[in-house]
Amino acid sequence: MLKVKNALISVFDKDGINEFGKNLESLGITLFATRGTAETLRKNNVKVKLIEELTGFPEILGGKVKTLHPDIFARILSNEEEAENLRISRFELLITNLYSPDMEPDIGGVALIRAGIKAGEKTAVITDKKDYNLVYLTLKNTGGIPDDLVEELNRKAARYVVKYQLENYVKYFGWEFIPEIFEVYRDLKYGTNPNRKGFLITSNAAPDFEVLKGELSLNNIYDTDSAVRCALALERILGKPSACIVKHGSPCGAASSDNPIECINLAWDSDSKSAYGGILAVSFPIIGKIASELKGKFFEVITSPNFDDIASEILASKKARLVRTGRNFIDKKIIEIKSSLGAFTYEEYKDTDEDIRKEDLKPAYEFQFSHQDIEELMFSYTISRFGKSNCIAITSNFQTLGIGNGFTSRVDSTEFALKKLSEFLSNKKKKSLPKKFYVSSDGFFPFPDSIELIHSSIKKISPDAEIFVAHPGGSIRDKEITETAKKLGIKMFITNKRCFRH
Repeated sequence: MLKVKNALISVFDKDGINEFGKNLESLGITLFATRGTAETLRKNNVKVKLIEELTGFPEILGGKVKTLHPDIFARILSNEEEAENLRISRFELLITNLYSPDMEPDIGGVALIRAGIKAGEKTAVITDKKDYNLVYLTLKNTGGIPDDLVEELNRKAARYVVKYQLENYVKYFGWEFIPEIFEVYRDLKYGTNPNRKGFLITSNAAPDFEVLKGELSLNNIYDTDSAVRCALALERILGKPSACIVKHGSPCGAASSDNPIECINLAWDSDSKSAYGGILAVSFPIIGKIASELKGKFFEVITSPNFDDIASEILASKKARLVRTGRNFIDKKIIEIKSSLGAFTYEEYKDTDEDIRKEDLKPAYEFQFSHQDIEELMFSYTISRFGKSNCIAITSNFQTLGIGNGFTSRVDSTEFALKKLSEFLSNKKKKSLPKKFYVSSDGFFPFPDSIELIHSSIKKISPDAEIFVAHPGGSIRDKEITETAKKLGIKMFITNKRCFRH
């Protein structure tokens, strides 16, 4: 337990510091501050001493040199015996934050934070104003700061200062660093294969998910990510409860429906052979009634924004791991890093920026279509977005009917998607054939062969069916492909929005 007698405050962002200063003063803690911070505190009737009263050395160079003095750092780095020999009192608490990264580099603040971290359990460093009240209440209720909280604050300060320096070098100097700091959040069961180690790492904040039951492998994490992002994307663009089942990195079944139970059943029914042992993600809370419907369906992982108590009790008997996933990560920058050729590839984007929009779907030639046709194509296109590259998705009535992905040629993906479609429609449970089929491709069609194959295969199954196709375009044969679609009566849309997923 760290007892706090003296605190040093030097903050650029002074939001919340007056209240925190008053609270620390009420606990009998002596406060020292740099001139700008002290003036702010004194205006609010907080008793504070200037650090130059300790050092006898005033701030110089317009405030560029304030805390860089042996007396200050000795009060941070010394132990009790050393402080007693030097006849000084230690700073057990440092409260500091740094200049904005696009301003000139902060030198003294960085040095203070590093010294506080080096002091270990003898000094707590606060760099985040969100921790002010936590520290105050802890001091008030326990008389000190527990060792585990000191360590947590100092680890947070370490991330903060390293990230600050990288951001500062990028914004102030224009140097090409990537300002992200990663640390191990949790060990995973294993990596891609059992002989590999696997870790989940984070940058700055804990991820918005919670493992409620079971232990996750790296592959479970990959597949859960794909399933959750697909289900949430479908709900965003359609405004309907959505479910996605992922197997080995790609969707094998997905559906959107106003009825959550029907939603899950349709996703499973899309390809129950592949769905067995897959990852189920839904965009809605799982309650007891929904959990009961999962009996007889084997999933490696079931993930939802929430599970009520009855659902948790029902699912406790299943082998599936349960994961509660929030939505916060959708609005944040997504970073993907891979080891390549002895170096690393790095890309960043926002999930919502890659959502297909109604205005993205532009008819390749003039024909009639409805608002529901557009929504059906948005559903289909989202499935192709989350499949492995060279993905072809065939859907109808907001349900996947056939998916082909990961093949080295688009026509091979098309053939496999049509094979899956044939399997789906040959199921004896299917009483009637869809009147419309929606086909989406994550990349352009390089040749008309896939279009011709889609037409001949679907028409053989359902001669009167309407066929809609969406693809990004960009092929040197776009004109020929459009003419082929028009000749065959396929209603083709071009999105100019490729969505490869390697």
